[in-house]
Amino acid sequence: MNDFSRVDIFATKGIEYLIVIGFLILIIPFWKYLNSPVNVSPVFRFSSAKAVVNRITSKIPQGIFLDPTHSWAFMQRSGLVRVGVDNFLLSTTGPVNYIDLHQPGEVIKRGDIMGRLMQGRKSLNVYSPVSGKIQKTNKHPDKSEQSSDIFDKSWLYAIEPENWSRDMKNMLFAKKAEDWIKKEIDRLRDFLAFATQKYGYNPGMVILQEGGAIMDEALRIMPEDIWAEFQAEFINANKMV
Repeated sequence: MNDFSRVDIFATKGIEYLIVIGFLILIIPFWKYLNSPVNVSPVFRFSSAKAVVNRITSKIPQGIFLDPTHSWAFMQRSGLVRVGVDNFLLSTTGPVNYIDLHQPGEVIKRGDIMGRLMQGRKSLNVYSPVSGKIQKTNKHPDKSEQSSDIFDKSWLYAIEPENWSRDMKNMLFAKKAEDWIKKEIDRLRDFLAFATQKYGYNPGMVILQEGGAIMDEALRIMPEDIWAEFQAEFINANKMV
């Protein structure tokens, strides 16, 4: 009998109980941590289609003509026409750099490329809404749609128009401009949903809710191929010379 040792099973069970209790003590706060709400500071805002329309149209002063290629024109008292890129385009791309701008003295035709918007390796060609001779080039246009007055700070050229009455007939003004923007917002929502699926991206990257909540500056996170699609659908397809 001396070869046998006695083991108290109740003592070993007690150790097991302590281990289980200790495990529970550790896992409960971990479980609470995993299920606690996370406060994330989003890089981009999401806006309803109505909010986007209101934000864009509220910034269109009287006398501004919008071109279907998403440029704008304004006849100044001096007789020169200021032109630039509209805030629909800038609110979709986010901050950009302007390159390949023309110089004073050059003649530009309606529908000619008046410059390029660059964001890294991604770019969009933008077209002149009027024909004429460039008198001034804005060397430091505001690069963001968040400008308090995009039409005062983000113009690209002051042009002596060749035929203003002809060019203005091909542009949109007042109520027609507002109605057109609404349609463009609807098109943008559908475009983003289709393009992201086409190229294998999650549509949730740009659209969160049913009803069309759109990410501000949605193109900012999109690759070059979707920028090329946007160029074709929203700029080139609307071009009227």
